[in-house]
Amino acid sequence: MYATHSRIALFFSLAVFAIITGLSAQSSIEPSLADELSQNGEADVLVMFEAFPDLSGAKALSSKEEKGRFVFEALQQNARQHAEVLNTLDQQGISYQHFISANAVYVPKANVAMVDALSTKKNVFRISAIAEWRMHEIEGVSHQAQLQSRSVEPEWGLRYMGVPEVWAQGIRGAGATVGGQDTGYDWTHPALQPKYRGFRQNDTAVHDYNWHDAVHTQSPLNSDTLNPCGFDVHFPCDDGSHGTHTMGSMVGSDSANQVGVAPEANWVACRSMERGWGRPQSYLECFEWFLAPTDLNGENPRPDLAPDVIANSWYCPELEGCDTSTYPAFDNIVTALRAAGVVVVVSAGNNGRNGCNTVVRIPAQSPGAIAVAAHDSLGNIANFSSRGTSAAPLNGPDIAAPGVAVRSTTPGGNYRTFSGTSMSGPHVAGLIALMISARPELRGQVDTIEALLFSSAIQTDAPASDSCSAPGGVNQVFGNGTASAINAVNAALAWEGLTVSSTSSAKTFDVRIAPNPVGNRFRIELPSEAIGGTLSVIDGIGRMIFQTPINQSMMFVDSADWLQGSYFYQVQSAEGIASGKLVR
Repeated sequence: MYATHSRIALFFSLAVFAIITGLSAQSSIEPSLADELSQNGEADVLVMFEAFPDLSGAKALSSKEEKGRFVFEALQQNARQHAEVLNTLDQQGISYQHFISANAVYVPKANVAMVDALSTKKNVFRISAIAEWRMHEIEGVSHQAQLQSRSVEPEWGLRYMGVPEVWAQGIRGAGATVGGQDTGYDWTHPALQPKYRGFRQNDTAVHDYNWHDAVHTQSPLNSDTLNPCGFDVHFPCDDGSHGTHTMGSMVGSDSANQVGVAPEANWVACRSMERGWGRPQSYLECFEWFLAPTDLNGENPRPDLAPDVIANSWYCPELEGCDTSTYPAFDNIVTALRAAGVVVVVSAGNNGRNGCNTVVRIPAQSPGAIAVAAHDSLGNIANFSSRGTSAAPLNGPDIAAPGVAVRSTTPGGNYRTFSGTSMSGPHVAGLIALMISARPELRGQVDTIEALLFSSAIQTDAPASDSCSAPGGVNQVFGNGTASAINAVNAALAWEGLTVSSTSSAKTFDVRIAPNPVGNRFRIELPSEAIGGTLSVIDGIGRMIFQTPINQSMMFVDSADWLQGSYFYQVQSAEGIASGKLVR
């Protein structure tokens, strides 16, 4: 009897080993996934697809609503390539989440046979493991004692940025909508409730299209099941305090507390973390909802109701299931939001005590997101604020904002003082709302908003001890400098209306620029179809500073007399278009 069972077990083990060995040899299967399957027999996986749609056509559209519809429809059409995978999962009765904007499908507890089957489907280029939870200390913000004191004067961060001077011009965020994904939000807080887009009268609200809960179950990183909000809740609720605090820095105000940069902006929100712990799929779910908000049943998406800017005061580390193999899904979704006219603001991270090259996690590493460092009330960089490295000059923080001892809203009508880049990111998101309120024509013009923001920042030298920045190179501590609300709004008001978008609907060129940052001179390599067209460079306030006909496939541009900052180039001919960012 025992011998028979041993032979059966041996045969089964050998069969599984053979399958896993075959899996590890397939290029679409990440090695870490093969390892996890060999250990556990199943894994949560993210299936990613080859072709991401060309969304550049959105640049030809003038309004944010048009851009949003264009992008959403392009993503829906692109999702047809996912049909074979979805049909397989449906036939097997396997649950999944389909993220069209990430070009990916999340499949929980996929076994060896299922992974093997999915890897053979058309257009699948990568299947990655979403790693099991791993307990260890996570970097965070410091929480000081609760403060009940009131402060009629605007908080120090607002004063440092020149926000009261902007308010004095009658610009307070009206007409703009901010979004946030975090631990949730206390929508009944007196400083936040009137600004909630769903708020009506007499403490009532319509939560459809204004709130989404991506927390469906308890995180095992929390030791109990006592979530104060519950799961899949149909109204904004904060199961911690972090989210409410970040929203306060964007829009919070009442008669005795001035904590928010844009107190007349509206807000919408998504909960992506269960008491501070998220998963790749919860973050992606919130991002996708922001692209096209839905009703409370997750139906009837409305891309025209997407917010203007999203604050993301979080990061996804390996213990939550993110690693570099899953980054492409986040890159896709940030690209889609940007094309749809939504500015994605993220926190640079709180790992600066470990030195250079510490802006290393998603979403701060996603191209197209604005990564924000933190400074104190004297303008000094916070010791915890993550730094970049001269070895990868475009991967560091983009700008710095107040992030030390920031007083803001917490649940129950309270106020507390927190520190972290979690606090600095919302200051920049609120600032962008002020810019849009000042010049509504900027809505949806993400490249131009970014250029105005960076070019108006106050140039700030890195500390003398800085070893992360190369001499004469990009500042890897402050990025483009410290954010200035008064400068950015004045730049928006002075903006001459030129944007980095194009009216052409032709195909997109492949353009290469080196070096970038460009220094005193740079090379641009162009396809033959661009010859006969025009190369233009636009500065941060929409001025054309350089334009030349394209008469060869390789051109050199002198940029020695350009001021330091961000610029955008356009290449346009009868055959196609291209645009992108330059840093001087």
